[in-house]
Order: sequence, then structure tokens, then C-alpha cells
Amino acid sequence: MPLRRSLNKVRAAYGKVMTIACDTYRPELHYMRGPGPKWHARHGIDQERSTFPTRDLWSIATTALTR
Repeated sequence: MPLRRSLNKVRAAYGKVMTIACDTYRPELHYMRGPGPKWHARHGIDQERSTFPTRDLWSIATTALTR
């Protein structure tokens, strides 16, 4: 009986080590950049309207580079 108890403890410890060592969760794969098209459709928000002024920044950058 003590041998079985000892083996069970070793097996449990080995299982914990393997669980930690082989953790497959990678948070960068689950990162979301923002609401998608379905969210915009449900909330009645125009998806073409951007909150980030990309065109203005592009024109500023090209103007600065051509000077």
C-alpha cells in the first residue's frame, strides 16, 4: 500500500510538471484589435468611418518627405 501511494504522488507530480511544460495557451493568438463587421452591423455604426485619421497622417508624412 505505501508503494502505491508513493507511485500515485510521483504520477501526480509528473502530471503537474507536464501540464506546466506543455501549456499550449498563447495569448497573442487570441488578441483582438477591435470590433469586427458583425459588431458594427448590429450597432448600426458605419464601418467606413475610421476613428484613426490615416489619410491625414499619410498626407502629412508625404508632404514632410517631399520638402
